[in-house]
Amino acid sequence: MLSKEFISNPEYEKIFKIITSFNTNVDFHDKMKEFAYNLIYIEAKQINTVMSYLYDIKLSIDFFIQYRNENISLDILKKLTRLDFRALYSERRKINLSPFSQRRLISAWRNLFKFLNYKDIFIALSIKTPKTFPKSVPKKIIEDLCKVDQTWISYRNRALWGLLYGSGMRVSEALNLNIADWVKAKDNLEINGKGKVIRKVPIFAIIKTWMTEYLERYPMKYDQKSPLFIGKQLFKRLGSQTCAHILAKWRIKHNIDQKITPHSLRHSFASHVLANDCNLKDLQQVLGHKNLDTTSIYTHIEDKKLEKSFMDIME
Repeated sequence: MLSKEFISNPEYEKIFKIITSFNTNVDFHDKMKEFAYNLIYIEAKQINTVMSYLYDIKLSIDFFIQYRNENISLDILKKLTRLDFRALYSERRKINLSPFSQRRLISAWRNLFKFLNYKDIFIALSIKTPKTFPKSVPKKIIEDLCKVDQTWISYRNRALWGLLYGSGMRVSEALNLNIADWVKAKDNLEINGKGKVIRKVPIFAIIKTWMTEYLERYPMKYDQKSPLFIGKQLFKRLGSQTCAHILAKWRIKHNIDQKITPHSLRHSFASHVLANDCNLKDLQQVLGHKNLDTTSIYTHIEDKKLEKSFMDIME
Protein backbone atom coordinates (compact mmCIF):
# COMPACT_ATOMS: atom_id res chain seq x y z
CA MET A 1 0.00 0.00 0.00
CA LEU A 2 1.57 3.28 -1.12
CA SER A 3 1.57 6.10 1.41
CA LYS A 4 -0.65 9.15 0.89
CA GLU A 5 2.48 11.30 1.22
CA PHE A 6 4.03 9.55 -1.77
CA ILE A 7 0.91 9.69 -3.96
CA SER A 8 0.12 13.36 -3.27
CA ASN A 9 3.67 14.76 -3.18
CA PRO A 10 4.04 17.22 -6.10
CA GLU A 11 7.77 16.42 -6.24
CA TYR A 12 6.89 13.00 -7.61
CA GLU A 13 4.57 14.23 -10.36
CA LYS A 14 7.24 13.68 -13.03
CA ILE A 15 7.83 10.16 -11.74
CA PHE A 16 4.16 9.27 -12.16
CA LYS A 17 4.14 10.89 -15.59
CA ILE A 18 6.96 8.60 -16.76
CA ILE A 19 5.22 5.54 -15.33
CA THR A 20 1.89 6.29 -17.01
CA SER A 21 3.73 6.64 -20.32
CA PHE A 22 4.80 2.97 -20.14
CA ASN A 23 3.23 0.96 -22.98
CA THR A 24 2.06 -1.68 -20.51
CA ASN A 25 -1.05 -2.60 -18.54
CA VAL A 26 -2.32 -1.04 -15.31
CA ASP A 27 -0.86 -3.82 -13.15
CA PHE A 28 2.57 -3.03 -14.53
CA HIS A 29 2.05 0.68 -13.83
CA ASP A 30 1.04 -0.06 -10.25
CA LYS A 31 4.08 -2.26 -9.73
CA MET A 32 6.35 0.47 -11.11
CA LYS A 33 4.86 2.94 -8.62
CA GLU A 34 5.73 0.49 -5.85
CA PHE A 35 9.20 0.18 -7.34
CA ALA A 36 9.63 3.97 -7.34
CA TYR A 37 8.40 4.13 -3.74
CA ASN A 38 10.92 1.45 -2.77
CA LEU A 39 13.78 3.29 -4.46
CA ILE A 40 12.97 6.58 -2.71
CA TYR A 41 11.93 5.48 0.77
CA ILE A 42 13.79 2.18 1.22
CA GLU A 43 16.86 2.45 -1.00
CA ALA A 44 17.14 6.22 -0.37
CA LYS A 45 17.77 7.02 -4.03
CA GLN A 46 17.70 10.59 -5.27
CA ILE A 47 14.63 11.62 -7.28
CA ASN A 48 16.77 12.30 -10.36
CA THR A 49 18.19 8.77 -10.13
CA VAL A 50 14.71 7.27 -9.83
CA MET A 51 13.49 9.22 -12.85
CA SER A 52 16.51 8.11 -14.87
CA TYR A 53 15.94 4.47 -13.90
CA LEU A 54 12.28 4.66 -14.89
CA TYR A 55 13.05 6.34 -18.19
CA ASP A 56 15.70 3.72 -19.00
CA ILE A 57 13.23 0.94 -18.22
CA LYS A 58 10.51 2.62 -20.32
CA LEU A 59 12.82 2.80 -23.35
CA SER A 60 13.81 -0.81 -22.75
CA ILE A 61 10.16 -1.91 -22.63
CA ASP A 62 9.51 -0.12 -25.93
CA PHE A 63 12.45 -1.99 -27.45
CA PHE A 64 11.40 -5.38 -26.07
CA ILE A 65 7.87 -4.94 -27.47
CA GLN A 66 9.35 -4.55 -30.95
CA TYR A 67 12.13 -7.10 -30.53
CA ARG A 68 9.96 -9.88 -29.08
CA ASN A 69 6.84 -8.86 -31.00
CA GLU A 70 4.64 -9.13 -27.92
CA ASN A 71 3.28 -6.96 -25.14
CA ILE A 72 5.40 -6.80 -22.01
CA SER A 73 3.82 -7.83 -18.72
CA LEU A 74 5.25 -8.74 -15.33
CA ASP A 75 5.10 -12.41 -16.34
CA ILE A 76 6.94 -11.74 -19.60
CA LEU A 77 9.72 -10.01 -17.65
CA LYS A 78 10.50 -13.37 -16.06
CA LYS A 79 11.13 -14.82 -19.50
CA LEU A 80 13.69 -12.23 -20.61
CA THR A 81 17.06 -13.77 -21.38
CA ARG A 82 20.66 -12.72 -21.73
CA LEU A 83 20.06 -12.60 -25.49
CA ASP A 84 17.25 -10.07 -25.02
CA PHE A 85 19.45 -7.81 -22.94
CA ARG A 86 22.40 -8.13 -25.30
CA ALA A 87 20.09 -7.05 -28.12
CA LEU A 88 18.89 -4.10 -26.02
CA TYR A 89 22.44 -3.16 -25.11
CA SER A 90 23.52 -3.36 -28.75
CA GLU A 91 20.61 -1.18 -29.85
CA ARG A 92 21.33 1.47 -27.23
CA ARG A 93 24.99 1.61 -28.22
CA LYS A 94 23.96 2.64 -31.74
CA ILE A 95 22.94 6.03 -30.38
CA ASN A 96 26.39 6.54 -28.82
CA LEU A 97 25.16 5.97 -25.29
CA SER A 98 27.90 7.05 -22.89
CA PRO A 99 29.57 4.40 -20.69
CA PHE A 100 27.92 6.00 -17.66
CA SER A 101 24.48 5.75 -19.26
CA GLN A 102 25.19 2.15 -20.26
CA ARG A 103 25.99 1.25 -16.67
CA ARG A 104 22.92 3.12 -15.42
CA LEU A 105 20.72 1.16 -17.83
CA ILE A 106 21.97 -2.13 -16.40
CA SER A 107 21.69 -0.77 -12.85
CA ALA A 108 18.05 0.20 -13.45
CA TRP A 109 17.16 -3.34 -14.45
CA ARG A 110 19.18 -4.90 -11.65
CA ASN A 111 17.30 -2.79 -9.13
CA LEU A 112 13.95 -3.69 -10.69
CA PHE A 113 14.66 -7.42 -10.71
CA LYS A 114 15.92 -7.23 -7.15
CA PHE A 115 12.67 -5.51 -6.14
CA LEU A 116 10.56 -8.08 -8.02
CA ASN A 117 12.66 -10.89 -6.55
CA TYR A 118 13.37 -12.27 -10.02
CA LYS A 119 16.64 -13.84 -8.91
CA ASP A 120 16.86 -16.33 -11.76
CA ILE A 121 17.40 -13.69 -14.42
CA PHE A 122 20.08 -11.68 -12.63
CA ILE A 123 22.56 -13.59 -14.76
CA ALA A 124 21.04 -11.97 -17.83
CA LEU A 125 22.44 -8.68 -16.61
CA SER A 126 26.04 -9.79 -16.15
CA ILE A 127 27.02 -7.62 -19.09
CA LYS A 128 30.26 -5.74 -18.70
CA THR A 129 30.17 -2.09 -19.63
CA PRO A 130 33.25 0.02 -20.37
CA LYS A 131 34.65 2.21 -17.63
CA THR A 132 35.77 5.73 -18.30
CA PHE A 133 37.78 7.97 -16.04
CA PRO A 134 36.53 11.49 -15.30
CA LYS A 135 38.40 14.22 -17.14
CA SER A 136 39.29 17.24 -15.06
CA VAL A 137 38.87 20.80 -16.29
CA PRO A 138 42.20 22.66 -16.70
CA LYS A 139 42.99 25.40 -14.23
CA LYS A 140 43.03 28.15 -16.90
CA ILE A 141 39.50 27.28 -18.02
CA ILE A 142 38.25 27.37 -14.42
CA GLU A 143 39.87 30.77 -13.93
CA ASP A 144 38.12 32.11 -17.04
CA LEU A 145 34.85 30.50 -16.00
CA CYS A 146 34.91 32.34 -12.67
CA LYS A 147 35.33 35.82 -14.15
CA VAL A 148 32.46 38.24 -13.54
CA ASP A 149 30.92 41.25 -15.26
CA GLN A 150 28.47 43.72 -13.75
CA THR A 151 25.42 41.43 -13.71
CA TRP A 152 24.15 39.65 -10.62
CA ILE A 153 23.92 36.45 -12.67
CA SER A 154 27.66 36.43 -13.30
CA TYR A 155 28.25 36.72 -9.53
CA ARG A 156 25.77 33.91 -8.92
CA ASN A 157 27.50 31.72 -11.49
CA ARG A 158 30.94 32.40 -10.03
CA ALA A 159 29.69 31.55 -6.53
CA LEU A 160 28.12 28.31 -7.79
CA TRP A 161 31.05 27.16 -9.95
CA GLY A 162 33.42 28.05 -7.14
CA LEU A 163 31.36 26.09 -4.64
CA LEU A 164 31.27 23.00 -6.87
CA TYR A 165 34.98 23.16 -7.67
CA GLY A 166 36.02 24.33 -4.23
CA SER A 167 34.10 21.75 -2.20
CA GLY A 168 33.48 18.82 -4.55
CA MET A 169 29.78 18.74 -3.77
CA ARG A 170 27.23 17.46 -6.26
CA VAL A 171 25.31 20.07 -8.23
CA SER A 172 22.02 18.76 -6.80
CA GLU A 173 23.41 19.24 -3.29
CA ALA A 174 24.43 22.83 -4.04
CA LEU A 175 21.13 23.73 -5.67
CA ASN A 176 19.14 22.34 -2.74
CA LEU A 177 20.84 24.75 -0.33
CA ASN A 178 18.85 27.56 1.24
CA ILE A 179 20.12 30.89 2.53
CA ALA A 180 19.92 29.51 6.09
CA ASP A 181 22.33 26.69 5.23
CA TRP A 182 24.94 29.17 4.11
CA VAL A 183 24.36 31.64 6.96
CA LYS A 184 25.02 29.02 9.65
CA ALA A 185 28.11 27.68 7.85
CA LYS A 186 31.50 28.75 9.14
CA ASP A 187 34.51 26.78 7.94
CA ASN A 188 32.33 23.85 6.95
CA LEU A 189 29.01 23.59 5.15
CA GLU A 190 26.56 20.90 6.23
CA ILE A 191 24.72 19.32 3.32
CA ASN A 192 22.10 16.64 2.85
CA GLY A 193 23.88 14.30 0.49
CA LYS A 194 23.12 11.25 -1.60
CA GLY A 195 21.20 8.59 0.30
CA LYS A 196 20.06 11.31 2.73
CA VAL A 197 23.44 11.17 4.46
CA ILE A 198 24.44 14.38 6.23
CA ARG A 199 28.07 15.37 5.74
CA LYS A 200 30.26 18.45 6.02
CA VAL A 201 32.39 19.94 3.26
CA PRO A 202 35.13 22.55 3.74
CA ILE A 203 34.49 26.12 2.65
CA PHE A 204 37.60 28.05 1.65
CA ALA A 205 38.01 31.79 2.18
CA ILE A 206 37.81 32.66 -1.51
CA ILE A 207 34.46 30.85 -1.80
CA LYS A 208 33.13 32.79 1.19
CA THR A 209 34.14 36.03 -0.50
CA TRP A 210 32.49 35.08 -3.77
CA MET A 211 29.32 34.03 -2.00
CA THR A 212 29.19 37.28 -0.02
CA GLU A 213 29.56 39.32 -3.20
CA TYR A 214 26.79 37.30 -4.84
CA LEU A 215 24.39 37.70 -1.90
CA GLU A 216 25.04 41.46 -1.91
CA ARG A 217 23.60 41.41 -5.44
CA TYR A 218 20.78 38.94 -4.76
CA PRO A 219 18.00 40.41 -6.95
CA MET A 220 15.15 40.19 -4.46
CA LYS A 221 14.41 40.36 -0.78
CA TYR A 222 15.24 37.03 0.80
CA ASP A 223 14.80 35.24 4.11
CA GLN A 224 16.32 32.14 5.68
CA LYS A 225 14.09 29.80 3.63
CA SER A 226 14.96 31.37 0.28
CA PRO A 227 16.94 29.23 -2.20
CA LEU A 228 20.65 30.06 -2.17
CA PHE A 229 20.86 29.88 -5.96
CA ILE A 230 17.96 31.26 -7.99
CA GLY A 231 17.23 31.54 -11.71
CA LYS A 232 16.40 34.72 -13.57
CA GLN A 233 12.94 33.44 -14.50
CA LEU A 234 10.58 34.30 -11.61
CA PHE A 235 13.56 33.98 -9.24
CA LYS A 236 12.79 30.35 -8.47
CA ARG A 237 15.36 27.77 -7.36
CA LEU A 238 17.97 27.22 -10.05
CA GLY A 239 17.74 23.82 -11.78
CA SER A 240 20.55 21.43 -12.69
CA GLN A 241 19.59 21.39 -16.39
CA THR A 242 19.81 25.18 -16.48
CA CYS A 243 23.29 24.98 -14.97
CA ALA A 244 24.40 22.51 -17.62
CA HIS A 245 22.94 24.76 -20.33
CA ILE A 246 24.78 27.81 -18.96
CA LEU A 247 28.10 25.94 -19.05
CA ALA A 248 27.44 24.62 -22.55
CA LYS A 249 26.70 28.13 -23.87
CA TRP A 250 29.80 29.51 -22.15
CA ARG A 251 31.98 26.75 -23.65
CA ILE A 252 30.68 27.44 -27.18
CA LYS A 253 31.08 31.20 -26.77
CA HIS A 254 34.72 30.78 -25.75
CA ASN A 255 35.51 28.12 -28.39
CA ILE A 256 36.46 25.46 -25.86
CA ASP A 257 36.49 21.92 -27.20
CA GLN A 258 36.41 20.12 -23.85
CA LYS A 259 32.98 19.30 -22.51
CA ILE A 260 32.30 21.13 -19.24
CA THR A 261 29.44 20.15 -16.94
CA PRO A 262 28.61 20.89 -13.30
CA HIS A 263 29.73 17.35 -12.50
CA SER A 264 33.08 17.83 -14.24
CA LEU A 265 33.83 20.62 -11.74
CA ARG A 266 33.32 18.09 -8.93
CA HIS A 267 35.63 15.68 -10.77
CA SER A 268 38.21 18.45 -11.12
CA PHE A 269 38.14 19.17 -7.40
CA ALA A 270 38.75 15.48 -6.65
CA SER A 271 41.57 14.97 -9.13
CA HIS A 272 43.33 18.24 -8.30
CA VAL A 273 43.34 17.84 -4.51
CA LEU A 274 44.32 14.18 -4.83
CA ALA A 275 47.25 15.20 -7.01
CA ASN A 276 48.26 17.48 -4.13
CA ASP A 277 48.61 14.49 -1.78
CA CYS A 278 45.13 14.62 -0.27
CA ASN A 279 44.39 11.44 1.68
CA LEU A 280 42.04 9.15 -0.27
CA LYS A 281 39.95 8.44 2.83
CA ASP A 282 39.53 12.15 3.54
CA LEU A 283 38.52 12.74 -0.06
CA GLN A 284 35.94 9.96 0.20
CA GLN A 285 34.30 11.70 3.16
CA VAL A 286 34.24 15.10 1.44
CA LEU A 287 32.79 13.68 -1.78
CA GLY A 288 30.22 11.62 0.10
CA HIS A 289 31.15 8.33 -1.57
CA LYS A 290 29.75 5.27 0.15
CA ASN A 291 32.61 3.05 -1.02
CA LEU A 292 36.31 3.87 -1.20
CA ASP A 293 36.46 2.07 -4.55
CA THR A 294 34.35 4.85 -6.04
CA THR A 295 36.83 7.45 -4.84
CA SER A 296 39.87 5.47 -5.97
CA ILE A 297 38.92 6.06 -9.62
CA TYR A 298 40.60 9.44 -9.27
CA THR A 299 43.98 7.82 -8.62
CA HIS A 300 44.01 6.92 -12.32
CA ILE A 301 43.56 10.47 -13.52
CA GLU A 302 46.72 12.35 -12.66
CA ASP A 303 50.04 10.89 -11.60
CA LYS A 304 52.06 14.08 -11.26
CA LYS A 305 51.52 16.70 -8.58
CA LEU A 306 50.25 20.14 -9.41
CA GLU A 307 52.87 22.82 -8.91
CA LYS A 308 50.61 24.89 -6.75
CA SER A 309 48.37 24.12 -3.83
CA PHE A 310 44.60 24.15 -4.02
CA MET A 311 44.43 27.68 -2.67
CA ASP A 312 46.76 28.80 -5.43
CA ILE A 313 44.38 27.24 -7.91
CA MET A 314 41.44 29.10 -6.44
CA GLU A 315 43.21 32.43 -6.10
